[in-house]
Amino acid sequence: MQMPLPFDHQRARIAARIGLAALAIVAVGVGGLAMASVTRAPASDAATTFPTIVPEPGEKVATFIGDEYSTAGSAADGVDPWTSALSAANDWNEDNLSIAGTGYLARPDAASCPNGYCPNLLEQVPEVIASGASVVVVAAGDNDASEDPQAVAAQILAVYRALAVGLPTAQIVAVGPSSTDSTTPARVLAIDGAIRAAAKDTGADYVSLLSPPVFSEDMVSDSGELNAAGAAAIQARVQAAL
Repeated sequence: MQMPLPFDHQRARIAARIGLAALAIVAVGVGGLAMASVTRAPASDAATTFPTIVPEPGEKVATFIGDEYSTAGSAADGVDPWTSALSAANDWNEDNLSIAGTGYLARPDAASCPNGYCPNLLEQVPEVIASGASVVVVAAGDNDASEDPQAVAAQILAVYRALAVGLPTAQIVAVGPSSTDSTTPARVLAIDGAIRAAAKDTGADYVSLLSPPVFSEDMVSDSGELNAAGAAAIQARVQAAL
Protein backbone atom coordinates (compact mmCIF):
# COMPACT_ATOMS: atom_id res chain seq x y z
CA MET A 1 0.00 0.00 0.00
CA GLN A 2 1.36 3.42 -0.97
CA MET A 3 1.67 5.62 2.11
CA PRO A 4 1.60 9.46 2.06
CA LEU A 5 5.05 11.01 2.27
CA PRO A 6 6.11 12.17 5.73
CA PHE A 7 5.28 15.80 6.41
CA ASP A 8 7.78 17.66 8.56
CA HIS A 9 6.01 18.59 11.79
CA GLN A 10 7.76 21.91 12.21
CA ARG A 11 6.76 22.93 8.69
CA ALA A 12 3.23 21.83 9.46
CA ARG A 13 3.02 24.02 12.55
CA ILE A 14 4.37 27.00 10.60
CA ALA A 15 1.95 26.41 7.74
CA ALA A 16 -0.96 26.27 10.16
CA ARG A 17 -0.13 29.66 11.61
CA ILE A 18 0.77 31.71 8.56
CA GLY A 19 -1.88 33.55 6.59
CA LEU A 20 -2.80 33.40 2.94
CA ALA A 21 -0.19 35.98 1.97
CA ALA A 22 2.58 33.88 3.45
CA LEU A 23 1.26 30.79 1.69
CA ALA A 24 1.37 32.75 -1.53
CA ILE A 25 5.07 33.48 -0.97
CA VAL A 26 5.72 29.78 -0.42
CA ALA A 27 3.77 29.01 -3.58
CA VAL A 28 5.77 31.38 -5.75
CA GLY A 29 9.01 30.08 -4.30
CA VAL A 30 8.40 26.46 -5.23
CA GLY A 31 6.18 26.90 -8.27
CA GLY A 32 9.07 27.43 -10.66
CA LEU A 33 10.98 24.21 -9.94
CA ALA A 34 12.53 22.66 -13.05
CA MET A 35 10.95 19.52 -14.53
CA ALA A 36 13.18 16.87 -16.04
CA SER A 37 12.34 13.33 -14.87
CA VAL A 38 9.44 11.31 -13.51
CA THR A 39 11.07 10.33 -10.22
CA ARG A 40 10.43 11.92 -6.84
CA ALA A 41 13.68 13.73 -6.06
CA PRO A 42 14.74 13.82 -2.38
CA ALA A 43 14.98 17.18 -0.71
CA SER A 44 18.44 18.55 0.07
CA ASP A 45 17.17 19.82 3.43
CA ALA A 46 14.16 17.88 4.66
CA ALA A 47 13.40 20.50 7.31
CA THR A 48 12.75 23.26 4.78
CA THR A 49 12.23 21.68 1.35
CA PHE A 50 9.63 19.19 0.21
CA PRO A 51 10.42 16.39 -2.22
CA THR A 52 9.26 17.25 -5.72
CA ILE A 53 7.87 15.25 -8.58
CA VAL A 54 9.48 16.26 -11.85
CA PRO A 55 7.64 14.70 -14.82
CA GLU A 56 8.92 14.12 -18.30
CA PRO A 57 7.76 16.72 -20.84
CA GLY A 58 4.20 15.99 -21.90
CA GLU A 59 3.33 14.01 -18.77
CA LYS A 60 0.70 15.22 -16.33
CA VAL A 61 1.11 14.83 -12.59
CA ALA A 62 -2.19 14.65 -10.71
CA THR A 63 -1.81 15.26 -6.98
CA PHE A 64 -4.62 14.09 -4.70
CA ILE A 65 -5.20 15.31 -1.16
CA GLY A 66 -8.13 14.07 0.82
CA ASP A 67 -9.44 11.78 3.51
CA GLU A 68 -9.95 8.04 3.99
CA TYR A 69 -12.04 7.71 0.83
CA SER A 70 -9.09 8.91 -1.27
CA THR A 71 -6.09 7.10 0.19
CA ALA A 72 -4.27 4.34 -1.64
CA GLY A 73 -5.86 1.90 0.83
CA SER A 74 -9.37 3.30 0.56
CA ALA A 75 -10.75 0.46 -1.55
CA ALA A 76 -11.37 -3.16 -0.64
CA ASP A 77 -8.83 -5.83 -1.61
CA GLY A 78 -8.74 -6.29 -5.37
CA VAL A 79 -10.43 -2.95 -6.07
CA ASP A 80 -8.49 -0.04 -7.56
CA PRO A 81 -8.92 3.19 -5.54
CA TRP A 82 -10.96 5.72 -7.49
CA THR A 83 -7.93 8.02 -7.58
CA SER A 84 -5.88 5.38 -9.41
CA ALA A 85 -8.70 4.50 -11.80
CA LEU A 86 -9.26 8.19 -12.57
CA SER A 87 -5.54 8.74 -13.13
CA ALA A 88 -5.29 5.74 -15.46
CA ALA A 89 -8.32 6.88 -17.45
CA ASN A 90 -6.77 10.31 -18.00
CA ASP A 91 -3.14 9.19 -18.44
CA TRP A 92 -2.05 11.02 -15.30
CA ASN A 93 0.97 10.26 -13.13
CA GLU A 94 -0.77 9.85 -9.74
CA ASP A 95 0.73 11.47 -6.64
CA ASN A 96 -1.58 10.56 -3.76
CA LEU A 97 -0.96 12.45 -0.52
CA SER A 98 -4.33 11.67 1.07
CA ILE A 99 -4.46 10.81 4.78
CA ALA A 100 -7.28 8.93 6.47
CA GLY A 101 -9.08 11.12 8.99
CA THR A 102 -7.93 14.47 7.66
CA GLY A 103 -10.02 17.45 6.64
CA TYR A 104 -9.75 21.12 5.77
CA LEU A 105 -9.44 21.88 9.48
CA ALA A 106 -9.60 18.45 11.11
CA ARG A 107 -6.44 16.43 11.69
CA PRO A 108 -6.16 12.66 12.14
CA ASP A 109 -4.83 11.05 15.27
CA ALA A 110 -1.09 11.73 15.43
CA ALA A 111 -0.40 7.99 15.63
CA SER A 112 -1.65 7.68 12.03
CA CYS A 113 1.33 9.59 10.62
CA PRO A 114 4.98 8.50 10.47
CA ASN A 115 6.40 11.47 12.38
CA GLY A 116 3.65 11.75 15.00
CA TYR A 117 2.02 14.85 13.49
CA CYS A 118 -0.74 14.74 10.89
CA PRO A 119 -1.39 17.82 8.74
CA ASN A 120 -4.77 19.09 7.68
CA LEU A 121 -5.31 20.11 4.06
CA LEU A 122 -4.13 23.70 4.44
CA GLU A 123 -0.91 22.45 5.97
CA GLN A 124 -0.39 20.16 2.97
CA VAL A 125 -0.59 22.99 0.44
CA PRO A 126 3.20 23.64 0.26
CA GLU A 127 3.77 19.94 -0.47
CA VAL A 128 1.10 19.98 -3.17
CA ILE A 129 2.70 23.03 -4.77
CA ALA A 130 6.08 21.31 -4.68
CA SER A 131 4.61 18.42 -6.68
CA GLY A 132 4.42 20.70 -9.72
CA ALA A 133 1.05 19.13 -10.49
CA SER A 134 -0.91 19.84 -13.63
CA VAL A 135 -4.05 18.65 -11.87
CA VAL A 136 -4.89 18.86 -8.17
CA VAL A 137 -7.88 16.97 -6.81
CA VAL A 138 -9.04 17.88 -3.30
CA ALA A 139 -11.59 15.45 -1.88
CA ALA A 140 -12.54 15.97 1.76
CA GLY A 141 -14.96 17.61 4.16
CA ASP A 142 -16.67 14.73 5.93
CA ASN A 143 -14.26 14.87 8.87
CA ASP A 144 -14.87 18.60 9.39
CA ALA A 145 -18.51 18.16 10.38
CA SER A 146 -17.66 18.34 14.09
CA GLU A 147 -15.47 21.46 13.73
CA ASP A 148 -16.56 25.09 14.05
CA PRO A 149 -18.48 25.87 10.84
CA GLN A 150 -17.09 29.40 10.39
CA ALA A 151 -13.52 28.24 10.94
CA VAL A 152 -14.01 25.39 8.45
CA ALA A 153 -15.42 27.75 5.81
CA ALA A 154 -12.47 30.12 6.23
CA GLN A 155 -10.03 27.23 5.99
CA ILE A 156 -11.68 25.89 2.84
CA LEU A 157 -11.36 29.25 1.11
CA ALA A 158 -7.72 29.56 2.23
CA VAL A 159 -6.87 26.14 0.72
CA TYR A 160 -8.24 26.96 -2.72
CA ARG A 161 -6.85 30.47 -2.82
CA ALA A 162 -3.39 29.20 -1.86
CA LEU A 163 -3.52 26.47 -4.51
CA ALA A 164 -4.62 28.99 -7.13
CA VAL A 165 -1.67 31.23 -6.32
CA GLY A 166 0.89 28.46 -6.05
CA LEU A 167 -0.20 26.49 -9.13
CA PRO A 168 -1.77 29.12 -11.38
CA THR A 169 -1.85 26.94 -14.50
CA ALA A 170 -3.06 23.75 -12.81
CA GLN A 171 -6.59 22.42 -13.02
CA ILE A 172 -7.96 22.40 -9.46
CA VAL A 173 -10.83 20.01 -8.77
CA ALA A 174 -12.85 20.49 -5.58
CA VAL A 175 -14.74 17.35 -4.59
CA GLY A 176 -17.33 17.90 -1.89
CA PRO A 177 -18.20 15.67 1.06
CA SER A 178 -20.41 12.60 0.87
CA SER A 179 -23.12 11.06 3.00
CA THR A 180 -24.89 7.72 3.22
CA ASP A 181 -27.64 9.14 5.44
CA SER A 182 -31.14 9.31 4.02
CA THR A 183 -31.12 12.99 4.93
CA THR A 184 -27.78 14.75 4.62
CA PRO A 185 -26.80 16.43 7.92
CA ALA A 186 -27.00 20.23 7.89
CA ARG A 187 -23.31 20.63 8.76
CA VAL A 188 -22.28 18.44 5.82
CA LEU A 189 -24.47 20.54 3.52
CA ALA A 190 -22.83 23.70 4.89
CA ILE A 191 -19.35 22.31 4.21
CA ASP A 192 -20.40 21.34 0.71
CA GLY A 193 -21.72 24.86 0.13
CA ALA A 194 -18.48 26.39 1.37
CA ILE A 195 -16.45 24.20 -1.00
CA ARG A 196 -18.71 25.14 -3.90
CA ALA A 197 -18.35 28.84 -3.07
CA ALA A 198 -14.56 28.59 -2.72
CA ALA A 199 -14.32 26.79 -6.05
CA LYS A 200 -16.33 29.55 -7.72
CA ASP A 201 -14.14 32.20 -6.05
CA THR A 202 -10.91 30.64 -7.35
CA GLY A 203 -11.97 29.14 -10.68
CA ALA A 204 -11.73 25.53 -9.49
CA ASP A 205 -13.99 22.79 -10.84
CA TYR A 206 -16.56 21.80 -8.21
CA VAL A 207 -17.84 18.22 -7.97
CA SER A 208 -20.86 17.41 -5.82
CA LEU A 209 -21.13 13.96 -4.24
CA LEU A 210 -24.46 14.93 -2.65
CA SER A 211 -26.58 16.14 -5.54
CA PRO A 212 -27.56 13.51 -6.40
CA PRO A 213 -26.03 11.34 -3.64
CA VAL A 214 -23.14 9.29 -5.01
CA PHE A 215 -23.17 6.78 -2.16
CA SER A 216 -25.49 4.19 -0.75
CA GLU A 217 -24.78 2.22 2.41
CA ASP A 218 -23.98 -0.95 0.49
CA MET A 219 -21.00 0.76 -1.20
CA VAL A 220 -19.03 1.14 2.03
CA SER A 221 -17.91 -1.72 4.26
CA ASP A 222 -18.15 -1.68 8.05
CA SER A 223 -14.41 -0.89 8.13
CA GLY A 224 -14.94 2.13 5.89
CA GLU A 225 -13.50 0.69 2.67
CA LEU A 226 -15.16 1.36 -0.66
CA ASN A 227 -16.23 -1.64 -2.69
CA ALA A 228 -16.00 -1.72 -6.47
CA ALA A 229 -19.34 0.08 -6.87
CA GLY A 230 -18.35 2.83 -4.43
CA ALA A 231 -14.98 3.47 -6.03
CA ALA A 232 -16.51 3.47 -9.50
CA ALA A 233 -19.25 5.88 -8.41
CA ILE A 234 -16.79 8.51 -7.22
CA GLN A 235 -14.57 8.08 -10.25
CA ALA A 236 -17.51 8.53 -12.63
CA ARG A 237 -18.77 11.63 -10.81
CA VAL A 238 -15.35 13.30 -10.84
CA GLN A 239 -14.64 12.26 -14.43
CA ALA A 240 -17.88 13.86 -15.56
CA ALA A 241 -16.73 17.20 -14.19
CA LEU A 242 -13.33 17.23 -15.91
